[in-house]
Amino acid sequence: MFTVLWVVLVLVVAGLATAACFFRFDRDPAPLEAEYATPPSRFVTAGGIRFHIRDRGEGPVLVLLHGQSANFVAWEDAAALLAKEHRVISVDMPGHGLTGPDPAERYSPADLARSLDALVTALGLTRFALAGNSLGGGVAEEYALAHPEKLSVLLLLDPLGAPVLGPRPSAFAAQTIPVIGPLVRWFAPPWIVRPILATTYADPRRLTAPVARAFALLLLRAGNRAAQYKTLLGAVHTTLPARIAGITTPTLLIWGSRDSWISPRHAAYMVAQIPGIELKMLDGLGHQPMLEDPAATVAAMAPFLAAHGP
Repeated sequence: MFTVLWVVLVLVVAGLATAACFFRFDRDPAPLEAEYATPPSRFVTAGGIRFHIRDRGEGPVLVLLHGQSANFVAWEDAAALLAKEHRVISVDMPGHGLTGPDPAERYSPADLARSLDALVTALGLTRFALAGNSLGGGVAEEYALAHPEKLSVLLLLDPLGAPVLGPRPSAFAAQTIPVIGPLVRWFAPPWIVRPILATTYADPRRLTAPVARAFALLLLRAGNRAAQYKTLLGAVHTTLPARIAGITTPTLLIWGSRDSWISPRHAAYMVAQIPGIELKMLDGLGHQPMLEDPAATVAAMAPFLAAHGP
């Protein structure tokens, strides 16, 4: 009997020690804001949410949305290039980056589109171009369905919006499992975040240490992980595939040819559904093309913006 108890005790201690290696507490927002909310950052309260945005450049307005569990850093280098011809506003969506959680816990793609409208209204924007990657692409689609009169151009980069083909990446799928999902979000040491982030690249060698560090730290911003779990569930249960045919905004679809998170095979469905949509496949890039190769992504976006923008 004592032998069995010792074995159980050793297993419990080993389990606790392993969990301690993976577990990370939430971080106070203040030090993160001091490090990352440098110019051109500012905070705008709209719809009950304190949004963090990066606002730079002059010209036609272009709003940029990142993907699930990402943040403004995903667009940072591309935004600097786009700001040569546009006023570029990159947004940390609710539950992400320095914006933090929505007190009202509104996290479906449609909810996020409504929160986005509160933000652009607070900013005084009446006509603008909108670009979104992954989850941000789904939010951009919802916005285009709800407010076509406000959009000049819609740019979708490896977005939600098509029925899921094939298995989801393991890092994504684990979070959708009941019981496991609500727990796994707390286990986020940087040495796990980095290899998961690297899977969004076609060439992981392009992932830089500053980008990996920013993703790891901003994930830990107080409230983000709990919010992102709910955002993920909202994305899984979205009804967008049945509704995207209603999009009337001039739309450019950009896809990384080696996206392992949302397969390029999904592009065919969206091309068949959205009237007049144009498709550009970016050879050799992954799920976040604007982060992996900002110059190539901006080069794909620029002619469409010039042709259809105000």
